[in-house]
Amino acid sequence: MKIKRLKLAADYLLKKNRTVSYPSHIGIETTNNCNLDCIMCPRHDMTRPVQDMDMELFKKIIKDIKGEG
Repeated sequence: MKIKRLKLAADYLLKKNRTVSYPSHIGIETTNNCNLDCIMCPRHDMTRPVQDMDMELFKKIIKDIKGEG
């Protein structure tokens, strides 16, 4: 962990980190169906229906992210 922090610090000081106009990470919720009971999760307050994402919609999202759609 210390090596990673040192590398991040070195990259920052050497200005290797560049700000980009697109996100570096994208989270896609493919399902909101969960049978866990985590105390920090607002699942019990959810008003939308429990469902899975359609595979065609998922493929379209991936294409759009890649710039092919």
